[in-house]
Amino acid sequence: MEDLFIWYCTLPRRGKGVPQHGDTWIREKFSYGKEIEGLNYEWVNYDYLEHGFPPMDTKLLLPDELYFIIQRQKKLVFDFLPYRKNLFIISEKFKFFIETHLSDKPLEFARLKVVHKNNKEFLNEKKYYLLRVILFDDDLFDFIEEGKKRAAGLRGEFIYPSLILKNDVRQEIFFLDSFCYQESILFTGKIKDIIKAQFFRPEIYKIEDFYLAFNNNSTSRSEHLPAIV
Repeated sequence: MEDLFIWYCTLPRRGKGVPQHGDTWIREKFSYGKEIEGLNYEWVNYDYLEHGFPPMDTKLLLPDELYFIIQRQKKLVFDFLPYRKNLFIISEKFKFFIETHLSDKPLEFARLKVVHKNNKEFLNEKKYYLLRVILFDDDLFDFIEEGKKRAAGLRGEFIYPSLILKNDVRQEIFFLDSFCYQESILFTGKIKDIIKAQFFRPEIYKIEDFYLAFNNNSTSRSEHLPAIV
């Protein structure tokens, strides 16, 4: 059986260089000193099953470039950060890594122009992209009902500590549409050490411990969280 791991960004373990929840915005337009507009673009609601790929409606296309607006950080060092369902902010280096390991799947990226909400210029060594996930990988897994855990504060949502890959799956990186897994990236043990060695402080958990990370994400103390592997 293939060992599975999950990269999930909890609030208590976000350090310097990693924006806190609510401190970032992705927008098509930005004007210094003006109110940040709402996220009301049609491409945000793109759904592969409903609209096909590529979508016929040009309003559903992911723009080539977007603004990544930050509020408090003076420097960005992270490589992977969820933004909302099927949207992730990733470094250029992590983009290349994902493209290498998911070369047979359609992927969409938009270049991000990093700006500070309160300053006209923001210089950062790392370059960033917005990843829009098109196809999810739920059908590659068996969601074992035995031992499933309730998601804290969410009626009808569960986490599966015994989640396993189906037979003959050769893919190494996965994105799931199941609610509790939407803001994470899963991968096999074959590439876990590569990710740990190449990227900035990845918050990696064993798949069987993920329910503890998810259910304790709102706490202010990291000691309630499981160990990072």
